Amino acid sequence: MLVAVSYGLVLSIYFPVFSIDKLPALTFFTVQSNMLVALFLIYTLVYSRRNRIHNILRGSVLICIAVTGLVFHLFLVPFYPDLFANGLAFRHHLTHTIAPLGFIIDWLLFDKKGQINIGDLKYWLIYPAIYWVFSMVRGSLVGAYPYFFMDPNILETSSILLWLLLLIIIFTLLGLLLFLLDKKLNSKL
Repeated sequence: MLVAVSYGLVLSIYFPVFSIDKLPALTFFTVQSNMLVALFLIYTLVYSRRNRIHNILRGSVLICIAVTGLVFHLFLVPFYPDLFANGLAFRHHLTHTIAPLGFIIDWLLFDKKGQINIGDLKYWLIYPAIYWVFSMVRGSLVGAYPYFFMDPNILETSSILLWLLLLIIIFTLLGLLLFLLDKKLNSKL
């Protein structure tokens, strides 16, 4: 899993399929969430003890990478058909499909269930909130935004706020789903 995620990151950072003016690969949530997956996997290799910090980090990374896959396949590919007219590049499969599915399967198979608290959800929303604020501030300074739903040159403020609300709902619902699934799987053990 770590090798696939790392290879996807290398391809995405050093050999981008497409780029947006003034935006390095590291500004994209996809790259950052895949980096979080890689860092978390390295963390678990080095520090194998499972504790509350592990559970909070795992949940946060799990939600971020799941959103990466969902947003890409449900919103970006349909809204940018010209970019994907020839199909999805291998790196897109690695970073938007393999990494999310692999990390979810990794959690399902290897983490002890019943360790997630509903209060963890507030911690899981911190990174996406920081990403949104950073992207909007950076975008206003350089005039380029990583995604169309953040770009005031494409959408009105009300539409951008609706997208933000939609993403908050998606992150929250995925967090609740993760919590409920954790509890359900724990009760079956």
